[in-house]
Amino acid sequence: MAGKLKPLEVARQVTPGKYPDGDGLYLIVAGPTSRNWSYRYWIKGKERWHGLGSLQDVSLKDARIKRDKARQEVRAGVDIVQAKRSAREDARAEVAVAASSTFKECAERYIKDNEAKWSKKHAAQWPSSLKQYAYPTIGDLRIAEILPSHIFELLKPIWIEKRETSNRVRGHRNDNREECRHQRQWVSQSCRTDQAASGKTSEAAEA
Repeated sequence: MAGKLKPLEVARQVTPGKYPDGDGLYLIVAGPTSRNWSYRYWIKGKERWHGLGSLQDVSLKDARIKRDKARQEVRAGVDIVQAKRSAREDARAEVAVAASSTFKECAERYIKDNEAKWSKKHAAQWPSSLKQYAYPTIGDLRIAEILPSHIFELLKPIWIEKRETSNRVRGHRNDNREECRHQRQWVSQSCRTDQAASGKTSEAAEA
């Protein structure tokens, strides 16, 4: 539908307030340098404000397109504000897992999850190489604590004489970091469960 707002009117509007365009789209002005688009909707009896970006980055035309897309999601039963909040919780959970798991723990999980797909030789090389060359240096370190200097230290003795082994150990380290990131889903679910139990979820608009 054609909105109430006009491009020139939008460009000149600096008076604080909420200016409706229609179908839930609002231009929210806090001042000359703070003008943002927001989509207002209701879901399960709750009012939500979903940020669509600043006027500086999003034109009136694009804001309407974003509004229409958001409306479709809400009609499909998606609480887009909560979905955005959950995505941030997932990201925080990813960091938490990486910070709390040791390299050895990640390695053991990765081997357990993947050894069935490997050849017998490859399945034997993984734990053997890590136990001999990696664990003594970084096995008990959390992922976030591992520094380039640690990797240099563990690879230096075998870099020249056992180049293939050193490359394999270095590859194991990268794979194990990826494995720790995969643990975020269940941690995130726990975070959301705790949050719901506490009853402290915010209904404020989140840009």
